[in-house]
Amino acid sequence: MTSTHLGPGREKLFLRGIADSSFAGTRASTVAPYFAEQRLTYRAPDPGLLPLDLQEVDVLPGPQGTIYGSSSLGGVLRLLPNPPDLSRTTSYGWTGVSATKHGAPGYDLGGVLNVSMIEDRIALRGVAYTSYAGGYIDDVARNARDVNQVRTRGGRLAVRFDTGDWRVDLNGVAQSIHNRDAQYAQPALAGSLGRSAVFAEPAYDRMALAAVTLLRDISIGHFSFNIGGVNQHVEQRYAAVALDERPVVYVQSDLSDLLTAEIRAWRDPARASLSWISGVSLLSSRARQYRTVMSGAQTDLVRLTNDNTELNAFGELTLPIGQTLSVIGGLRVGYVSLDGEAGGTLESLYFSREQRPIDVSRHATRILPSVAASIDLGKGARGFARYERGYRPGGVAVGNVSREFLADRMGTFELGVSAIKIGPIAIDATLAWSRWQNVQGDLITPAGLTYTENIGDAAVFSFDIAAHAQITEHVQILGAAMAVRNRLRPLGYLSEASHSLPNVPKLSLRGEMRFHVPVGPTQSIAVEALALHESASHLGAGPHLDLPQGRVTRIDVAGKLNTGDLTIAVSVDNLLDDRGNRFALGNPFTLRTELQTTPQRPRTIRVGLEANF
Repeated sequence: MTSTHLGPGREKLFLRGIADSSFAGTRASTVAPYFAEQRLTYRAPDPGLLPLDLQEVDVLPGPQGTIYGSSSLGGVLRLLPNPPDLSRTTSYGWTGVSATKHGAPGYDLGGVLNVSMIEDRIALRGVAYTSYAGGYIDDVARNARDVNQVRTRGGRLAVRFDTGDWRVDLNGVAQSIHNRDAQYAQPALAGSLGRSAVFAEPAYDRMALAAVTLLRDISIGHFSFNIGGVNQHVEQRYAAVALDERPVVYVQSDLSDLLTAEIRAWRDPARASLSWISGVSLLSSRARQYRTVMSGAQTDLVRLTNDNTELNAFGELTLPIGQTLSVIGGLRVGYVSLDGEAGGTLESLYFSREQRPIDVSRHATRILPSVAASIDLGKGARGFARYERGYRPGGVAVGNVSREFLADRMGTFELGVSAIKIGPIAIDATLAWSRWQNVQGDLITPAGLTYTENIGDAAVFSFDIAAHAQITEHVQILGAAMAVRNRLRPLGYLSEASHSLPNVPKLSLRGEMRFHVPVGPTQSIAVEALALHESASHLGAGPHLDLPQGRVTRIDVAGKLNTGDLTIAVSVDNLLDDRGNRFALGNPFTLRTELQTTPQRPRTIRVGLEANF
């Protein structure tokens, strides 16, 4: 998995090289993120939930259209929190301070409380946290240092009620992220960690989630019902220059409301040789965007709305053939509607006689099949082949003019093996080929405004391999690599630029070593080292966004001394203080006039304490 680095709360996630563009605009995402059973986003950036008190993280490469529906072309990311413990009351907390080279200090603080209210029946679990990441970018125009501080606050509350027949889970999540200023640099003007902007360029992301899940074991398997909603508000501000050369502040606000409901029943292989899943789901998404210019004219306002409703029925059946072979077939049938409106103009930034309001209403039936086969290779290893389809709905967008963009579609064939043993090494490897039609991507107008368009068709070929080895009782080594080759056949007016998809490094490497040894009855020492590398990629489609980025290398080391109820942790991120260029854009309005980079956070040392109470 990779992502952009525009700033916390504004990122886009990508899986297996399925990347459309660098901006979280008006189209749906390519990765479907979930918190427990609740989908987090649809037409919105990743909210950047801090990965705290999690049981595990599941990554399902895509497409995953049959079971998870639209906007899962790249795959699905599921954050599974630790559930309330019905049997006991526990608590723990953590705190830490950090120092960043060339930057300001930071801190983090949080805690978890689990209360068993009625033993084995009712329990609640609460999480609260705050963190402050010190800045490291200086602004020479305003003579301000370390301007890109990030403050994150959040909390979660979960209640579990178990009647013996039914299990009911209630989840509530809230988080706010305040980026005090943008994190890009202009090396030609102010060096690798500096820039020159007339105004601060802050950003905010606020999200809230509420969901209820009911689960029951039935005679034929399992039954569940989930209903929930997510509200997210993202605001971004950029320094711009008006047509009359006045400095102005451009403001973009994105508000999204997502409501989902799903009923499903399933039987897993552990209970019977024949396994299956079936269900129905409803998704309602309302995404609004407002663009304005502060201190501008009264006509400086653009409004944009995309409303989607999806009603789906889906099913998948796994049929064993003999002792070693299983065949899987699935189908999803969905009714999809779109109502979109766009209109307005920003006369301070551009003038267009072609600007007219647009009103779109569309309805369609989508059929997403899947077929797969899995074979037992012995000693726990398996081989598999799979074909699946996915899509994203279209919508309306605004650049200099209002416009409509169409749905895009993808079919992916993959072939792989899992848990292949070579001595102490276990290997998973997958080859995947995707055909992507009517790719939705973001472009940029001469004035600096982003908009969504169908940019062409693409083919993506990827190979990924992951290996882990238990060298000794105390030493574990893990490694992973992904190679991606893709070809974009862009629309004619974009053909002068790169003919490959943006934000896709051709090679990504990861290596990790873990050392853990007990030093007493309740004491232990753990040391971890991590190395990452991403090769070059480019920013976006079209000649104005054909800008290089990437070539990032990072080494992190960390150690923990566990004394039982108290743990002392020390970590060093970006040990070599490598700059790199994670992302080649910070302000779209000055992109054409000045080179922009987004450097990695410089070397950062953190010392922390964790305690059980």
